[in-house]
Amino acid sequence: MIEKINTFIHRLKELYEKAEEIGREVYYYFFRSQVTMSNSRLNMCSTCPLKYKFYYEDGLKGFPSAPLHFGSVIHKALKEYHLKFDLKGQHGTLDDLIREYEIAWKDVRAEMLDSVSGPPMHRWKVALAEAGCTMEEVEDTMRKFKIIYNTMEDEAIAKKRGLKLLEDYFKDNQANPNRIIAVEKPLTITIKGLDILAYIDRIEKTPEGEIEVVDYKSGQRVQDEETILLGGDNQALIYTMMVEKKWKKRLRNFYYYYLKNGNKVPCNPPKRLKDKIFNELWETAQDIKHRRFEPHQGPLCGWCDYEVICPTWKGNQAPFKGIFRAARERGRMTFSYSKMSCYRNCPYNYKKLYIDKISPKPKNFFAIGHACHETFEEFFTYPYQPSLTQLRKMYENHWHSEGYRDVQEERKFFEDGWKWVSSFYKKYYDGHYLKAAGVELYFQLPIGDDYIIIGYIDRLQKNLDGTYEILDYKTDPKLRTQEELDKDLQLTSYYWAMRQLGIDVKQLSLEFLQFNQRMTTKRTPEDIPVFIDEVNKTIGEMASKEEELKKHPEKADILFPPKVNKYCGGCDHLIGCPMENEIRTTYREKVMNLEEKKGSEDKEEDEKEEKEEEKFEK
Repeated sequence: MIEKINTFIHRLKELYEKAEEIGREVYYYFFRSQVTMSNSRLNMCSTCPLKYKFYYEDGLKGFPSAPLHFGSVIHKALKEYHLKFDLKGQHGTLDDLIREYEIAWKDVRAEMLDSVSGPPMHRWKVALAEAGCTMEEVEDTMRKFKIIYNTMEDEAIAKKRGLKLLEDYFKDNQANPNRIIAVEKPLTITIKGLDILAYIDRIEKTPEGEIEVVDYKSGQRVQDEETILLGGDNQALIYTMMVEKKWKKRLRNFYYYYLKNGNKVPCNPPKRLKDKIFNELWETAQDIKHRRFEPHQGPLCGWCDYEVICPTWKGNQAPFKGIFRAARERGRMTFSYSKMSCYRNCPYNYKKLYIDKISPKPKNFFAIGHACHETFEEFFTYPYQPSLTQLRKMYENHWHSEGYRDVQEERKFFEDGWKWVSSFYKKYYDGHYLKAAGVELYFQLPIGDDYIIIGYIDRLQKNLDGTYEILDYKTDPKLRTQEELDKDLQLTSYYWAMRQLGIDVKQLSLEFLQFNQRMTTKRTPEDIPVFIDEVNKTIGEMASKEEELKKHPEKADILFPPKVNKYCGGCDHLIGCPMENEIRTTYREKVMNLEEKKGSEDKEEDEKEEKEEEKFEK
């Protein structure tokens, strides 16, 4: 009898949950006229729409994490400090700020651990059961909800770093002539019918009565004004658009405050980029409204809290689910071919990017490369051959506006890129179209001496004779020789990865879009040991040098020296590089994308440029 009652209750719960799900679907589709967007919603949905659904729609909270705790503590401490003193017209002391920091450290920890207990934990258990997770996966997931810092030492180091940030912050702000009038203020702006939400860290009023808006950055990565001007930061675009509409002519400045070094970086991106980000917000809102939540598989899967329940990890990929994250947690070296290649090309640049964590600047050649790749990614998913007109529409939809100095440069690259794409279509695809067996195929696999490699394959083609071919798009301004192609380790890594996943590839091709030329090579199992040996040698060297650098920071120039290579011309760190003079003179003809050295210039947009941008956008 008791068993029947329990079964009946369980059945009622199932019916209730099903009714709730159907009701939610009806509400979203018919009654929710608009979705309130924010930078975090845009970023999460752009990274992976399914992740967005898990977090916002299904209410599955993410795991507590050290970076999230650290950032939240810094923001809460500054908020409480300014609320208790500056907003009351009083002057607090450094001891007052440190006191708020100590309180925040404990409070945020408790809040993070409490937020995933009770109903949120129950939802997770249901999701794990529905995904068919093993008992080991369930226990591992539950364990992660109880951990913020891996060790007490890690927490002590983080706490000491936060203390130093706040001490420097206090000193820097003693001479601030502005009056703080609001902190952690929610701001909702409606633009063309779209509601956009942001939380403003600090709002100040200058002695002249103007408004300055500040957003704190407590992380390790630091961006400069050029990166923001070129469109390398979505949050800067969104927040600038919002604060300009809110305060209009009263707004003097909006800037990022990097607590790591005290730098205040103005955010003044051009109008064309703000228009572009608004369109992205609008399109993403429509995807959310109509519940388009397709998963995006990629390197960030290894950091994703929902990888364990994600449906993309199945078939021949299933054995490798979670290995990237597990490797990072255990301190194993993880890498992509790009990361390894960066070190092989120039250890100096590798250190700047991966150790010093200096964000790469947007570049026009990167932007056009992304546009071409994404265009063909969509193109080869159709069951029939799309027309040239359809291809043009895809190209326009996938165009990237970041990285261009002005509208004229963007227009030139836009036309150049279309010429490459359309010419390749006419020569190689028109009348010979085959739907791809896979596009942007992601893999993460164990390799060599206990390492993990991750990567993407642009296109896997199953030819008419049943054989498989890998094709990789290149927008390089220099064509490779057949010898270079035959020795290309990246292609060898793709060949090896497909064999690991049970696919034997007959040939591999690079499609050089600028030259309208396809070049083909082959690999055999005999090539694999050479590749594995190079991985062990290079990754082992990278790991040992990084450990040595931690012990002896003064040896940085010796451990990671500059090395001339063909990519020096487009390197963010060329100016100031120990070999800059040789690169600009002796090796000038051997590098790509080398620009003349320029001094600092004021970059103001006049009315004529604004009109040209608006015309181009239309």
